[in-house]
Amino acid sequence: MSKAECLMPSENDDALGLSPPCRTTGCAPLRDLFDMIRPATILQAVGALVVGRLAILTGGTVGSDVLRPLGWAAASVYLSYGAGMAINDAADAQLDALHETKRDRPVASGRISVTAAGVYCAELGAGSLVLAARATGMRSGFVTWTASNLLLMLGYASGLQRLLLVKNALCGWLAVSPLIGAALLAGAGSGGASTVGTASVGRLCWLAAAGFPLQVAREVLKDAEDVEADRGKKLTLPLAMGIEPSRRAAHGLVGVVLGWMVFTPHYWQMFSSTPPFYAAAMVICIPMCVRASWLPLREGEQLLKRSIYVLLVGMIGGLVLK
Repeated sequence: MSKAECLMPSENDDALGLSPPCRTTGCAPLRDLFDMIRPATILQAVGALVVGRLAILTGGTVGSDVLRPLGWAAASVYLSYGAGMAINDAADAQLDALHETKRDRPVASGRISVTAAGVYCAELGAGSLVLAARATGMRSGFVTWTASNLLLMLGYASGLQRLLLVKNALCGWLAVSPLIGAALLAGAGSGGASTVGTASVGRLCWLAAAGFPLQVAREVLKDAEDVEADRGKKLTLPLAMGIEPSRRAAHGLVGVVLGWMVFTPHYWQMFSSTPPFYAAAMVICIPMCVRASWLPLREGEQLLKRSIYVLLVGMIGGLVLK
């Protein structure tokens, strides 16, 4: 749908007294730019940064010297991951235009040109680097990490996402990469000296061991939704082994991870608190994931995503109140 078509009601719309979806929002450019970054989805990356930073600080004091750089870093992560979402929309515009649920995205629909989307992504990326430098200093490892993440997202959009399992692995890596950012942020409030010890590194590894497979499973489910649009253009696991086997494998992987988190003492020790936020999150998260495995693909993937947010909230609550 072009912008002109978007602004022009059809005869059927007028006859029924309805307005097309785009007329309802007025096709506001700012709304389209906001939608491109998936404002709710990228909170997962910010949550991972916060969980990682709090895990490093377990037993320590959380003061303004910690919260100030963490705030700037969180804003940087939000913009950089938003840039990744937007550049992927620009790269996949023609493919998304053929997709039943993605064709109304701003770039796929033509409301925002690919060129304008590229400029927007560059601005978001530059903004994320400025905020990263504000958090830790221009020559810090956190700025380098931010730049490397941006390059990885560009590589993903430019073609790496078309390779079998590579896209899933990259998405899993980007989901846990903020834990590395959290480690690099550790010295921001103390003159740049790293305060990450062996115990803290161990906690970050336990977090990554859970976060990576959960995100990989989500990506497999998303690939299963897109199998018809991807056929002949990408090589995904659902195309290689079938939609239903892939769906079962993804939900099975989620089950294994949650079971591991339930029966492994490390997680309970890391997130123990009063009240027990982590335990409450698991009580909510597990039934959500079981329910997701019985739902149709799209609904199941969306419920799985919400369950991950519940788990993140439980982790943050457990670390804050520890």
